[in-house]
This record gives sequence, structure tokens and C-alpha cells, in this order.
Amino acid sequence: MQNLKNKLAISLLLPTMIYASSRLDIYTNGAFYYYTPQDTYIGFTSEVEVLCGSRELHLRASSCPSDKRLCQAKEKLETLYAKSLGIAEESKTLDRLLSLTQPQMIDALAWIDWVHLIAEKKAKLILQSENLKERLTQEGEDFQAQAPSLKAYETKELCDKEIKIEIPQGAIGTKFLYQAELHPLQKSITLKHSVALTNRSGIDIVASYANLYAKSSNLWLQPLHFLPWIAQVESDYPKERQAKMVFAELSPPAPAPMMMSPKIKEVVETGFKTYAIGEVVLPSTGEAINVDVWTYEAPLTCELISYPYSDTRLYEACTFQPQKPIEASEWTILQGESVISKSAKGEYQKGKYLLYTGVDETVIIKHQKSIKNDTSSGIFGGSIKKTDGFTLEIENISSEPKVLKIIERIPKSTTSQIEVKLLSLKGVERYTVDTQGEVTMNLSLKPKEHKTVTLSFELSYDKDLKVNY
Repeated sequence: MQNLKNKLAISLLLPTMIYASSRLDIYTNGAFYYYTPQDTYIGFTSEVEVLCGSRELHLRASSCPSDKRLCQAKEKLETLYAKSLGIAEESKTLDRLLSLTQPQMIDALAWIDWVHLIAEKKAKLILQSENLKERLTQEGEDFQAQAPSLKAYETKELCDKEIKIEIPQGAIGTKFLYQAELHPLQKSITLKHSVALTNRSGIDIVASYANLYAKSSNLWLQPLHFLPWIAQVESDYPKERQAKMVFAELSPPAPAPMMMSPKIKEVVETGFKTYAIGEVVLPSTGEAINVDVWTYEAPLTCELISYPYSDTRLYEACTFQPQKPIEASEWTILQGESVISKSAKGEYQKGKYLLYTGVDETVIIKHQKSIKNDTSSGIFGGSIKKTDGFTLEIENISSEPKVLKIIERIPKSTTSQIEVKLLSLKGVERYTVDTQGEVTMNLSLKPKEHKTVTLSFELSYDKDLKVNY
């Protein structure tokens, strides 16, 4: 019954907006809405470009048609504002009456009763005024969440061809959503991909189908030239200061009243970051509409891994073989009905996909630099041998055994003038060192066990060189 009411509401409110050949193309830098118009009305929009074929149509402020959804929302705002003005004028009239009235001795008591009556009326008007202000603020915020303008616009003439509206970036929002649900007992993971669409363009969109492209509609291209990659030992040049980017946190808009039910029949992945969407009803409400793209289950392998030189936390890193291309790196991680993380990061790695699904807080890792010991040999043309290293203090405070993978590093030489070698590594069962200086250590901890890992390395270079690492 509710679905029937929603369909009836759409047919009554938007009888002229359902076009058999209408289409919506969504890109990262904007959107394009194509349809054959039946009137000149566009919407409560701004910074749009309207083309009739290849000819640009100029816009002008429109008298708002009463059958349009956003026009009804604006009319509600205007009605509240008119009531607010009426209450303010009534309050001023009461003030003028009080200032003109002069009490006389014979009816002083009656005059006092009359003043009390006016005071009560004035108090009620003040309360009504405050309530109206709150409603006006809320309705205003709701409207601003739906449309970028308080003015309705129309084309100066009716287009007799297909019309194309170029909608600016951000007005039609898209977001790729990925969700992973862990099944530890089954050693598997359920992966879910969906797309969220948001319309704040001020144009209620109804299209027979839509295309979603996770790319720009206009590629920025320029000639490329070879630049040599300079390697240098001495770094006496002043370091460039890196500008610190500060991003303001935007508060989400207040939810808008729904007078038109959003609808998307299905989303089909037609290529990498390319989707076909069927039967789109996308009102300009500012609210996201989520549509599932695919779901499948895959075997999962997890291990505990830490990078103490950068972060001493111990992460649960899980890998699976993806069956579909994964286009975003941010995931929501679930286990049962519990949300573990809303911003977990993932990446392709060695033919599989790696997800950091949690943090094990029962293992405490401390990374401490060792005291440097510089020795030199020779007086002229001699060399410097510098030994350095670090110590890891690792403790399992839980009642369960743990198997860990620790990733550390030693300096990597980029020139034959500097030689780096590992001197010793103690406290681990096994380890590997690659040519990039990555040291991979494997160790196991019994319940309540503490281990100390020590690593030392040596740098050798001519004493006349200045070496930084």
C-alpha cells in the first residue's frame, strides 16, 4: 500500500518529468542530464549550462510552478515567513495600543485588567514567534541541503529538441562503498560493493537509465618530457618546506523531507569504474541512495603484523583473492552485527587483496633506538664505520599464544660510496632481509611471555662524505 502511495505521489507531482529517452551521465567532475522538455522549468539550481542541441539556452528567474516538489517546499518556507511577519506586526500593534491608552480614575481597575489581557496576548505572540523562528531555521536548512539556490530558474524559450543540462561537480555526488564481513570460524569473508548517489543540484531527475563513470569527462593532457633522476651523496641544500594541508570537516546537511520516493532499479558493472543504472528517480533531496552492485564470499587468510619503525600497534592483516575489480581503498569491517571499523584501508598486494581488519591490543611493542657508536680509521683518505640499531621489547599480556610478523628496516644505500650491512639480529626464530633494506622477522610468544629483539647494522663510507639516513 505504501509503495502504491509513493508511485501515485510521483505521478501526481511530476507528470511532465518522465521521459522515455531521458538519460543521466555521471562523472567525477560533473554530470549531464538529457531529456526532451515539455515546459521551460529547470529547477532551484545554479552554475548549470543548458543546451538545446548545440545551442546554449539562457536562464531566467521563474515563477515557481505549484506542481513541482521543490516549489512546494519553498512555498512552505514563504508561508512560515509570512506568519512570522504577521506575528511581528500584531505585536507592534499591541505596543502602539498600550502607548496611546490613558487611564482615568473612574475605570482604573478596568484599565489594569485590560493591560493584563494585552500582556498575556503579547506573551503568546512572543512564544509563537520563537517557535516560528525555530521552524524557519529548520526548514531553511532542509531546503539548503536539497538545492544550491532559493530561486527557481527556467529557460527563456521552450526547446523543441533534446535538452542537455551540464550539472557542476559535487551537485550529483557518487561514492563507492565497500563492506567486508568476517567469519573467523569459517575462515572466510563476505564482500559487498555498493554505490551511493546524492542529488543536491536543485533539479529533480527522472531518467529511463543512467551511466556512472568513475573518471573525469574531460582529461587534462600535456606533453611529457624525460627528466633525469639525480642521486647525490651530499645533501647540503636547504630542504623544501612542505605545506601542511588542512581540510575542514564539513558537517553533514540536515535531512530533507521526502515528497518523491527515490528509485533505482539496478546497477550493473559494465567495466572498470563504469556502471549502468536502470530506471533512475533521483530527487534533489541531498540524501544518499545506496544500491548494491555485487556480493560474494571468499576464503580468508589472516596474520598479525606490525611495522614498529612507523607504528607499534599490532594489526590483523587478512588477504583474499578478489573476484571483481576493487576501485576504492576504504572499507567498513563487520563481524556479526558489530562494526569493527568504518575506515579500514585495503590494497592489492602480490596478486591478492590485503585488508587491515583490526588491532590486537594484547601484544605490547616498544621500539627504542640504540646508542650510536662512531669509529674511524685512517687520518687522510680514511673511512668511517658507523654502527647503529634498535631494540624491540615485545610482550604478550594475553592468555593465548601469538604468532607475529614484524617488519623493520635498515638503511638502503643508493651509491657505491656507502656500504650498509646487517651485523646481528637476535631474539627471533627466523628472518629475511631484501635489497630494499626490509627486514621481515617471525616470532612466536607464549601467554604472558616477553621477548627482546636487538638489531644492529653498520654504515661504511669515506670520512670526507656527508651522509644522512
